[in-house]
Amino acid sequence: MKDMIQKFRALEKKDQLIFFLICSTISNFFIGIIKFIFSLTIPSLWFFINAGFSFVLAICRLLTKGTNTNMHEYITYLVALIAFTSIGTAIYGMIKYKRNQEPIIKGIKITNFANALTSIVLTQVVLLDTYADGYDSTLNGYTGMGVSLIIIGLGLYMIISIKKDNKVL
Repeated sequence: MKDMIQKFRALEKKDQLIFFLICSTISNFFIGIIKFIFSLTIPSLWFFINAGFSFVLAICRLLTKGTNTNMHEYITYLVALIAFTSIGTAIYGMIKYKRNQEPIIKGIKITNFANALTSIVLTQVVLLDTYADGYDSTLNGYTGMGVSLIIIGLGLYMIISIKKDNKVL
């Protein structure tokens, strides 16, 4: 096992990335098979759709080589428009319904805000991919981790507020 780890560390960063992509593709394929089996045994459209998504993801990873993408500028603008519309709508919904403390409305507001934050990260990735030459992709990783921490915080807030509301009842 130690020999395998040392051989892996001796590989170039690009080869390490390819190794992880291959492992991820194989695992997505097997997860898709398991979800498909679940969709047959438990009549659930949800498992069937997830299985299809896992298969499509595995096939797309096999068909595409590398992580660099060349997008047309109009697609970049469209992604930015959707992201900023999403964040604007989420903020508007939070302000408009701030006095409404029903759990379902509160959950929808927080979920929309988390979705908008994810869209902003996607916009950053697309903008840097389109316009920045030779940028360090760790910036995307740091931003994604920061947004993930915010989303985890929002999830914990939802859990705590639901428990607090249940104690009041």
